[in-house]
Amino acid sequence: MHVWEIVLIFLVLSGIRVWVLHRRASKAMAAPLQRLALEFGGDFTPRMFFLPKLTFRHQNRSVEISATSTSIRGQRNVDTYALFSGLEVTDFKFRLQPDSFRADMDFGDLNAGPQTMVKTGNSAFDKMFILTGNDAESVRSIFSPEILEKILLWDQQSPQHPVSDIRPYDDKLVCRVKGILSSYSDYRRFIDIAIACCDQVVAEQGKRKRGGRGEGWIVNR
Repeated sequence: MHVWEIVLIFLVLSGIRVWVLHRRASKAMAAPLQRLALEFGGDFTPRMFFLPKLTFRHQNRSVEISATSTSIRGQRNVDTYALFSGLEVTDFKFRLQPDSFRADMDFGDLNAGPQTMVKTGNSAFDKMFILTGNDAESVRSIFSPEILEKILLWDQQSPQHPVSDIRPYDDKLVCRVKGILSSYSDYRRFIDIAIACCDQVVAEQGKRKRGGRGEGWIVNR
């Protein structure tokens, strides 16, 4: 057997394996997302080459729930995400990541400038997560005690799907948890946490717009 034949067989088998895993994940996601589409008055979209997604509106903002592959430090990971679009465009930046990312975190941002670590005062939370931002007061306001408890409870009840990333960019806010959720209850709890985080960000944007905090937070475009 020629080398190219071995390579071809390997590629075909790899493709079949990827397709089987994709179909399995799509099937697991379909039922809970369809049920949630009915609850939220949204749309469930099956996709051939991507995982299915749920879209709905929350306070006139677009929300997308799905899962996707990401590459972190050269490793491929699959995360379930909630993506909110239609927020104010700001120069305020923050990011929540697991403490395990500490050694590889980037504390700079070309648009927002340097970011610093922010302590919440919740010792359990501060041990599990790294929270950074360019405005500590606003970060602490967004990650209120209620939000911290929701995130800690999620990681306690769903240790196989820990929170992996929460951050804004452009007019969006993304919340991610590790792995692909497959149960309705997990999706419902995840969406509740993501919506609570989004509401906190929007509320803080409102304070900034009314002049309740520092200047220059809202960027007009």
